[in-house]
Amino acid sequence: MHWIIIQNNQNIGDALRERGITPTVWRILAILQDRGSMSIGELADASLIDRAFLSRLLSDLDKKKLVQKGTHRTDKRFAQIGLTSAGQELFLEILPLAKAQIQSALEGLSTREISQLKQTLSAIIRNLNQPTPLCDSKRPIQGKRRH
Repeated sequence: MHWIIIQNNQNIGDALRERGITPTVWRILAILQDRGSMSIGELADASLIDRAFLSRLLSDLDKKKLVQKGTHRTDKRFAQIGLTSAGQELFLEILPLAKAQIQSALEGLSTREISQLKQTLSAIIRNLNQPTPLCDSKRPIQGKRRH
């Protein structure tokens, strides 16, 4: 699976670099577009990015006017991160390229095979969310909203 991620990032990387972003930034834009504003902790969990690295990345994106920081809607102690209109525009500009990349990756697979792949990946994610003898962490890999 690691190879698939690396190859996908290389394939779409040129198109992203032309727009001044990386696959990691694309992932952040996609999560915020999909889920709306969220705390840094929620975004770190959802994106699987270290919080310290994510904070630095978000500062850069804030300077580029792609994200905006505000206060959390119910708990003023937490920062809330959301896309700006420029961030949304960039997301929408890249979305067709990302969809084409996914379509290319799934080329030759039947609808049934794609459905089975989704089920298999969902099962793996569920399994990875369970504590193991080596790691008793209960932190979900897809991230649940905390704030």
